[in-house]
Amino acid sequence: MAQGLKDAVLVRTGYGCNNACVFCNQGDWRSTRGDRSAEDVQADVIDGARRAAQGSGVLVLAGGEVTLRHELPHWIETARRHGARRVVVQTNGRMLAYPRFAETLCTSGADIFAVALHGPTAELHDWLTQAPGSFDQAVRGIRNVVRAGARVFINTVVTRSGFRHLPEVSALLPGLGASGIRFIWPDADGRALDLAPSVIPHPHMVAPHLWRAVALARARGCRVVFEGPPDFPGPEQAHAVHGT
Repeated sequence: MAQGLKDAVLVRTGYGCNNACVFCNQGDWRSTRGDRSAEDVQADVIDGARRAAQGSGVLVLAGGEVTLRHELPHWIETARRHGARRVVVQTNGRMLAYPRFAETLCTSGADIFAVALHGPTAELHDWLTQAPGSFDQAVRGIRNVVRAGARVFINTVVTRSGFRHLPEVSALLPGLGASGIRFIWPDADGRALDLAPSVIPHPHMVAPHLWRAVALARARGCRVVFEGPPDFPGPEQAHAVHGT
């Protein structure tokens, strides 16, 4: 869910994606389930927008990778027309690198983008997504929608390869114009389950780096959400164990 909006209504458009993230909990669903029909998604958008209008007002559109669907601008407009006060697009950000497309989504009514950025460099991010060039595209995409007037929140999955670099991700936020960041613990499902030893880190290894990243983001005025294990060590425990 985008940026911790737990009362938002989620509409998933299917499982097609142009990344192949090593931690993806959807596994091979892109080939076994694919994308939903445009008609079914449209019906869910109308129903979801009406339900959102009675609650938080927020509708989240997600995939797979939702920006691969050419119907997305129409779905955004539909959500607005049927009562959604805010529309969140949850995305890997790659298609947003095309300025005209990014602007179209914003003028259609998307005002928040939750964009995946799993490392502070192309080398790390692209390895985790298994998609060369995805980091540069996501960064350009973030800047495009910010320039178009939308708010951006970063989604970062905490992985064994990337946890030491979480503070560096937080350090990127001001330069990107991002309003906040959401750190997400990987689900032991799909590809993440198959590759668990190399993907899912131990919480005590992560804690000092995670809490430094949280402090750094907050010091820069950014909102922070952490979705982790219930027994994840707090800042004081991390300091005591690691002497940081």
